[in-house]
Parts: sequence; structure tokens; C-alpha cells
Amino acid sequence: MMTKAALSLVANEKIERDPRKLAYLYPKMPVGRYKDLVDEYYRNTTLRAAEQIAQMSGCILVPSRCLNHKRRDSSRRLMVLGYAYYNIPEDELTDLERAKYIELCAERGEYQDAL
Repeated sequence: MMTKAALSLVANEKIERDPRKLAYLYPKMPVGRYKDLVDEYYRNTTLRAAEQIAQMSGCILVPSRCLNHKRRDSSRRLMVLGYAYYNIPEDELTDLERAKYIELCAERGEYQDAL
């Protein structure tokens, strides 16, 4: 059984680096690059807050691409900047959904060897 604290969709270093000060430090920075950095930062901070709320309710936050379309319940859906995530209790995940979730966490965020 995996622990909820060991899996995260957001890596710590993506939260620690705040790009909002870059506009002041580098005034000739391209606006498009600055926008991309700030958008990614806000998405990650919002996603981290949503993960913490899901953990408080005893669930995990699972991206929609890890779930079968028949199991996507609109009452559990949470939209974070255009991406859909679902609050699912850990024991309701199937083996395939759990494997997809672990693979996605290893790819996008932090994954400590919890298995």
C-alpha cells in the first residue's frame, strides 16, 4: 500500500523557485518566457494546495488521464487551470489506475520509493 505523503504531482523545486521577481531582475526577459514561467508556478502552487486538501479529506488527487471515462464522477472533479483532477479514496483505485498514477507522479513530480 502506498502512502499518500510519498506521492505528489508537483516536485518541491518547482514550488521553491518563485519566478515573479525575474521581471524586476531581468527587464529584457521576453514576455512570453516570463508568462510561461509564472503560469507553471501558479499551476504548481494551486495543484499542491489541492493535493493537501485532498489528503485532509482522506483522498488522493488523480488526474483525469489516469481514470477510465466511466469512473469519472463530476461530483469529485476539481479543475486546476484547465486540467481535470478527481478526489478518489485510495482503496477505490484499480491496479491499472494506481500504476498509471504512480508512473505519472514519477514523471512529473516527486516519487519516493513507497512501495
